[in-house]
Amino acid sequence: MLLSVGHRRSGRGISFGVSLIVIFGYIGMASYAKIMVLKNNVPANIAMWVPNFVFIYIVYIFLNKEI
Repeated sequence: MLLSVGHRRSGRGISFGVSLIVIFGYIGMASYAKIMVLKNNVPANIAMWVPNFVFIYIVYIFLNKEI
């Protein structure tokens, strides 16, 4: 089930809020990964994939969750 899809009347605002949290969370993690690369703490090919892997894991959890 997609985060932005819902059939409840009051679900529009909640879906919009969750979408904003996801978007800004991803941007924040990508920015943090970029900082870690610039400080030479983490290799670039690993650091820039971390936000993708985090969100893939979150999607995996939601897909396997029984509704």
